[in-house]
Amino acid sequence: MSTAPILSVSALNQLARGLIEDHFSAIRVEGEISNLTLAASGHLYFTLKDASAQIKAVMFRGHRAQLRLQPANGSKVIAEGQLSVYPARGDMQLLVTRLQDAGQGDLHRAFMQLKQRLEQEGLFAQARALPESPQRLALITSRQGAALHDILSILKRRAPALAIDLFAVTVQGDIAATQMRQALSEVARRGVYDLVILGRGGGSIEDLWAFNDEALARAIIACPIPVISAVGHETDFSIADFAADLRAPTPSAAAEIISEGSVRRRQLLHQLQERLQVPRVLIARAALRLDDASERLHQTLRGQLAEQRRRQELYGAQLQRLSPPRQIQARRQRLLQAQAQLPQRIMNLIALHRHRLATRQTGLSPHWLQLAAQNTHLAALQGRLQERLQRDLQERRNILEHCAHRAHVSSPLATLARGYSILDDAHGQIVRDSRQVQAGDPLRARLAHGHLELRVDRVESDDLESTH
Repeated sequence: MSTAPILSVSALNQLARGLIEDHFSAIRVEGEISNLTLAASGHLYFTLKDASAQIKAVMFRGHRAQLRLQPANGSKVIAEGQLSVYPARGDMQLLVTRLQDAGQGDLHRAFMQLKQRLEQEGLFAQARALPESPQRLALITSRQGAALHDILSILKRRAPALAIDLFAVTVQGDIAATQMRQALSEVARRGVYDLVILGRGGGSIEDLWAFNDEALARAIIACPIPVISAVGHETDFSIADFAADLRAPTPSAAAEIISEGSVRRRQLLHQLQERLQVPRVLIARAALRLDDASERLHQTLRGQLAEQRRRQELYGAQLQRLSPPRQIQARRQRLLQAQAQLPQRIMNLIALHRHRLATRQTGLSPHWLQLAAQNTHLAALQGRLQERLQRDLQERRNILEHCAHRAHVSSPLATLARGYSILDDAHGQIVRDSRQVQAGDPLRARLAHGHLELRVDRVESDDLESTH
């Protein structure tokens, strides 16, 4: 049975740490920097590697503050410090106190040579303009990467109408470049896309090396659709960035760039809606005034018509009471009664009634004339009432048409329809003064139908001085 002492893991790591630090207290190691990370604490973490091995390294904040060298992924350096063990994980690491430049790393050197060769061929010379309002986007990236989530979140918020098709590929490793080239070929074959985003999140130079593939760069250039490269962080550069029509600092920045047109259109629509609020208020107020006037007119007309009906009913009742046939019938009844009761006085009563009938008929003539006059007066009142109603309605209609005409004249769309245009500078600001632009500046002219892309050839001020 072994008599060796039993150690805990902590004791073993502490023992190994003491032995290593005693034997490697002052060493210098040459290697290439990879996986460089600046922590929030101010400590610098990275990996030193050569062709067949690597070791973790850390430079604490105090030593980093004395650095004259600006370390970067791919840099070849000589690190001076002490070898140690991190007891919590049992990791061996180099505690770096000084860094010295030892020239470019192999990957960085290969990157620069390929970039220089492709530049000499003229492959990076031309870049196509991106569509201002893309309708369909091809997104080539990893399905599991953070870049996909960032791009989709921003486009959903800033350009919800944009159609997006994901071409899921591997963005790291030996087959990544091949899959991305195949995705570009499929995008070109379909022929339905306005724009392509090729990207992934940040990482070390090894993680991003697939985007430095020469065949991938040539596939990007050959793609008939404009391509945006959105690889890594703002400080990361790849050959794909130079081959693409536009390099975005990050995937999120690419999403913001292609959604700028949608955001500008929404802002312009909001501005136009605000400018139309004043005519709408004027029209609403005029409509309210017209409704009030119409209601007052209707009330007046209803009152006058009710009064006329009351008078007509009164005159009709009077006429009914004075009707000659009715009077004659009553007299005949009275005559029959008198004849039945007093046969002896028939002749006297007939004579008396004939006399009274003649008198009554003579007395009815003024009432017939009065009734005719009232009917004539009533017809005149109805004619005047109809004329007044038509006149008031026409006046209200003219007021409403005048307000509508003012609203139409004040609308910026009417101004555009008369042949005018609105000029925007490269930042989307409306140009109101020739001093806002210089020769060579791009401008965008908005017309009643469509827009024009312009460039300033010469600027003239009000005193006719010009600059070339």
